[in-house]
Amino acid sequence: MENRLVVATTCPTCSAPLDFAQGTNAIQCGYCRSNLLVTGHKQVLSYAISPKVERHDAVAQAQLAYEERSMSCCVRTAHLYFIPYYRLTGHDLRWVQTADGTEQRTLPTSLLQSMMEQPEARQTFREPCKPQLHDRYIEKNFIACPMPGTGLHSLGIRPAVLRLELFHSERLTSLGTVVAVGMSPREALAQGLKTAGKQHMMMRQVLGRMLSVLYFPYWIVEVEQAGQTVLAIVDAVAAKVITLDAPCSLYRVLHQKSNIAPQVIGFRPLVCPNCNWDLPLRTDDSLYFCTACDRAWQLAGSELHAVAYQVASLPSMSAQSAVTYLPFWILQPKATSGASCPYYLPAFRYRRLKVLADLACRWTRKQPHYEMLTGAKPPLQGGFYDQGDAVQLAHFVHTGLSLERHRRSSQVARPQLSFRRATLTWFPFTGRGRYLIDPITGLDLQSSALLS
Repeated sequence: MENRLVVATTCPTCSAPLDFAQGTNAIQCGYCRSNLLVTGHKQVLSYAISPKVERHDAVAQAQLAYEERSMSCCVRTAHLYFIPYYRLTGHDLRWVQTADGTEQRTLPTSLLQSMMEQPEARQTFREPCKPQLHDRYIEKNFIACPMPGTGLHSLGIRPAVLRLELFHSERLTSLGTVVAVGMSPREALAQGLKTAGKQHMMMRQVLGRMLSVLYFPYWIVEVEQAGQTVLAIVDAVAAKVITLDAPCSLYRVLHQKSNIAPQVIGFRPLVCPNCNWDLPLRTDDSLYFCTACDRAWQLAGSELHAVAYQVASLPSMSAQSAVTYLPFWILQPKATSGASCPYYLPAFRYRRLKVLADLACRWTRKQPHYEMLTGAKPPLQGGFYDQGDAVQLAHFVHTGLSLERHRRSSQVARPQLSFRRATLTWFPFTGRGRYLIDPITGLDLQSSALLS
């Protein structure tokens, strides 16, 4: 279950309060009714959390904590610091081998090479057990700079009840000191994707992942205690004392300078870049279709980019059927890949990612036959998973199908999977009661499980 934080800001059009869930790509102002595109898709965006505890209250909490331990202290100074944490969320897909004591073998590295670097891929498997497909939602937060001896590791469950604000350096520096991030996004991603489970993973991909930086406020109270100078750390939101004996060497970390400017979301009118027509307001979509000029767009960072698209027509489908068009990415491998057949990857969002992975495996295995729809375009639903997600899912599907073939043959294919073309394609699904019927394999999808 997703745990999405609330971002509190103001509307750029009318300056009214504007709240929305972190990761939202499009919103409407409740006051002026402006439809806005939220920029910064898949960038490492920075947010801040406002302090709730005043200086004198933080000092009082630290003194009380010393008294409860029967320790006397003399407060020298107290200063507010905004300490950065990374937060990683995403949808985790895994091919898992259950432990059964069978011999472990190693897949060729080339089998799992991808268009983009995939540090979370696992390159081993066990046989003869059939691999199992597992999915889950991941959410982790961890400190973004080295602070040993402080007790500052994770924000725990507190982000669920906190309101985020957009990072504004001037405002934060007027309140205290902003601590520099000491870990690169690449390192943060590697740490966030670490697992401690006993299951043996043959392949892992995390789709729709979002890495962000949260600046959390702490009061650092410098005290003299038993002839030594130590630091007491007080949570500036919950007024909770974290530690009473942090070393003064911590100042070296707290006052390090950063050469990287934090990235912050922006807002633009939610309109077609070509004809300026209003695009559909679907809060989580990264793919849009303009009904005025018949163009498809993909959100990347702060811009909408045109993407090649087509609409499929299935002759076997009745003209009287109630039809819903759902988007798929069709990825065509390069000739040098060894894999010649295209991969069919759902671009729409569904409550269980496992269902979409299974759908992608079925379609890619079956290689559907269809024609192109000509003439006027029917209503086309936008999509959640962008081309980068499709590439990740294609590698996941490829591994699953390769493992399937390997179980039946002593030879293992060793293609270097890369792609030369990606086409966004809408396919018609027939409505039947509470379900949408997959036109290729007959799989039932619950309409209520489709997420916008």
